[in-house]
Amino acid sequence: MPLFGAHMSIAGGHFHAIEKAQPYRCEAVQLFTKSTNQWQAKDLSDEEVALFRKKYSESRLQMAMGHDSYLINLASPDEALYRKSIESFILEYQRSERLGLDYLITHPGSHVDSGEEAGLARIAQALDETHRRCPGFRVKVLLENTAGQGFNLGHRFEHLAEILERVREPRRIGVCLTPAISLPRAIRSPPSANIEPPCASSIGSWASNDCVPFI
Repeated sequence: MPLFGAHMSIAGGHFHAIEKAQPYRCEAVQLFTKSTNQWQAKDLSDEEVALFRKKYSESRLQMAMGHDSYLINLASPDEALYRKSIESFILEYQRSERLGLDYLITHPGSHVDSGEEAGLARIAQALDETHRRCPGFRVKVLLENTAGQGFNLGHRFEHLAEILERVREPRRIGVCLTPAISLPRAIRSPPSANIEPPCASSIGSWASNDCVPFI
């Protein structure tokens, strides 16, 4: 059975995301590991980590996942921005591991008119470097599909599948699928079209953005 949850604020401390999920009887929770509009963040203290893990273990939650900063672009052709993005992503990855999160969700990035193949190759290289520098981490990276604005990658299932094929440790990578983005493609497809994602077996999370509950 799928686990249902929501994204919760970490204002005042990461543990607040756990507390805010409880009244809604969430089974899963998503949170930012740090401010989304800053590259760096102060180190997590041992006390912060211990409190978060305690609240998590005492809750009814069965899964907790992080989402990285929107500043990160692992597909950037600009070398300075690319390196900055990798370092920031590794920081997010390390914070997720310390907090005991199950997943870290990230958007693939924008190739900025350098071409899809080049962008996908850079993403895979960035993920390989992350894994190489963080051996033995339990937290798994989930690549989230996108709407494809501008030069953003991830709006085609094939993009995500190619990244999974390129990385050296694919078992450490999965997919976060947002139906609000992928459903329009399915609706536009002819009845005979095969719209099952080639990366379907790697889906670890579904994100229902901009939705309201109904009975």
